[in-house]
Amino acid sequence: MATKEEYQAKMDAQLSEITGKLAELRAKADQATASAKAKYQDEIKALQGKLQEAQGRLQKLKTSGGDAWETLKDGSEKAWSELRGAVDNALAKLH
Repeated sequence: MATKEEYQAKMDAQLSEITGKLAELRAKADQATASAKAKYQDEIKALQGKLQEAQGRLQKLKTSGGDAWETLKDGSEKAWSELRGAVDNALAKLH
């Protein structure tokens, strides 16, 4: 079982990875046609909302004490999994 600090480090690394993928998605969307660009910008906006939600969960986890972080961990895992899947799906559409 990972400690709270190990888990936070893992989630911070995932945050950096997702942020990089979103930047890649923005760059690809900027090169798309006007109609496709608008579609991708809407998708990016939705992904940013999911990213903010995941970041909020991570922040709560960082400030939690005792065993509360274990409870928050499950929700964080689900949020990150959904976000990763959504970003990967969006990138796949652009390839």
